[in-house]
Amino acid sequence: MHADSSSGQDSALTCDEALALYLDHLTLRGRAPATIRTYAASIGSFFTFLADRKREPATTPITSVRTAEVAAFLLFATRAGRKPATRAAYLTALTAFFRFLILKGRYPGTVEALRAELSELTVKGARGRPAPDQRLPALLHGADLVAGKAKGERSRLVGLRNRAILHTLFASGMRVSEVASLSRQDIDWERAHALITGKGGKQRLVFFSPDALAAINAYLDLRGEDGFSPLFLHHDNAHTAQLARERTAKGDGESLRLTSRQIQSVVRALARKEGIRATPHTFRHFVATELLNDAGADIRDVQEILGHASLATTQIYTHKGAPRLAATAARRFER
Repeated sequence: MHADSSSGQDSALTCDEALALYLDHLTLRGRAPATIRTYAASIGSFFTFLADRKREPATTPITSVRTAEVAAFLLFATRAGRKPATRAAYLTALTAFFRFLILKGRYPGTVEALRAELSELTVKGARGRPAPDQRLPALLHGADLVAGKAKGERSRLVGLRNRAILHTLFASGMRVSEVASLSRQDIDWERAHALITGKGGKQRLVFFSPDALAAINAYLDLRGEDGFSPLFLHHDNAHTAQLARERTAKGDGESLRLTSRQIQSVVRALARKEGIRATPHTFRHFVATELLNDAGADIRDVQEILGHASLATTQIYTHKGAPRLAATAARRFER
């Protein structure tokens, strides 16, 4: 990652100056405030590590920072008990940070060399009980059984809705906010996909398995022609008055839409019944793992399918690109 030759600039940036430049870049690129805060905190933790070793970020040239120091930082974080997800966030942020500096000519070396060296660093946790995400299919099966045993229209609506939510997460790997934002008209039933607006206002296609479409369709069939736009609605007693007002005003049902937090609660509650620790984000991790390890997908396709923040640009897909992405997503559904 580091070479002895200096960068093309007249003077090297200090670590603090380099971070400020990078955060400005993220802001101008329209990255979400939460993403910028996460990257700033991750890189800031690394700088604190350097400062504790007499390498003050305010005066230390960023060009003097070596890959070995990133490795030492991750080892320190491991020994300090940082969770694998936290260490992964550190590595992702630092990789993106140094890549940006290389492309701007403010750090020596090449992006290829950077990736080759940092890819050797791992953030895997210690071996122990199976990771919860490996039991997600059992969670889906449990939701299927709950929906099948439900009595009464309201209970059946809740059961079928929750089942459809889990199948949607499992098939598409969408963020919970993206699932909450889904509307009925978003789904292209013939092509088994939806065009959504995700993180940072970027659009992308997400894909549904036959099982997911069947689960969604069963839920919508029971709802009937209610005229409501949101895909996933409240069906509890607390929203009875809102339901009446929406029907009287012939509204679009937005006041009945489930929020991200409520979908998280649905997933956690169903997971607890199966003895599994899972959140909506667990499904994203599972989808990425399956696509890369089992379906043999190209990593760029996976980045586009999941809308990862590391994707350089997310755009509305061309007719040429959509079938290729759909074929990649469908590999998981054919086994």
